[in-house]
Amino acid sequence: MASTTRGHQFIIRSSRELTDDEAARLEEKLRQELATFGLEHYEVVGRRRKGMELAPRQRQIITLVRDGLSNREIAQHLGISEQTVKNTMMGIIQKLDATNRTDAVLEAIRRGEIELGSGVMHRKAKERAG
Repeated sequence: MASTTRGHQFIIRSSRELTDDEAARLEEKLRQELATFGLEHYEVVGRRRKGMELAPRQRQIITLVRDGLSNREIAQHLGISEQTVKNTMMGIIQKLDATNRTDAVLEAIRRGEIELGSGVMHRKAKERAG
């Protein structure tokens, strides 16, 4: 009988903002400690600086962009104007230092702001097909 291994994710949040030097030292100590468990292969998903997190509405909108909704569809879904969606997206793109919507979604996932998923997109595809 084959045995399966589940992957685990660990998220570490500090109670205060770390300097770049402190963050690098902490990462090195974690790397050494993980190696004692035989975990030489791991991925640092990203570092978020305090104040650079997305606001709840920004997270909501970037999640809907991730799911494949257009600005018009997002506006209808949230009951806001399409211009408000566009303005919010520009703020998201700037905050994430992205170049476009797709890059913003990828960066938000990389930083842990949103999870990889496509629930709404699947519903939209079903609606179009059926």
